[in-house]
Amino acid sequence: MGEALSHTYSGACHCKNITFEVAGAIQYVVFCHCHQCQKIHSAPFAAWVGFYTKNYTITGDLTFYKTKYSERGFCPICSSCITFRYHNRDWPNYEENEIAFARSCFDTDIVYDGAEHIFINKQANWFHFQDDLPKIECGEAD
Repeated sequence: MGEALSHTYSGACHCKNITFEVAGAIQYVVFCHCHQCQKIHSAPFAAWVGFYTKNYTITGDLTFYKTKYSERGFCPICSSCITFRYHNRDWPNYEENEIAFARSCFDTDIVYDGAEHIFINKQANWFHFQDDLPKIECGEAD
């Protein structure tokens, strides 16, 4: 598992309509290969940086896309996907104060040893891993 150092991180969407700042220790960095992340990010996976904290601010009004267990926050102008969180306590991985921010939206350097690929059983058949990070199969994403 990665080293959890507490820092303040900041970032924004592409058009800078939405900005954010989060203070705390990074709990995880994942490359998610679930079908939702593939479709929403128009890519073979999404990179997320996760925190267990209430110490964050988001400036601007996100638009949310909700599914049975999770919600993602988007900029209503440029459509950048910025946040991810579980909202349903029935989800097995639910954490009360968990929020993840899209790695590509950070303006602050992210240094974390312990990233991993998740939902590799859903990975795009045209994507080929070129790293030695841990690869984890997961159940169904909602």
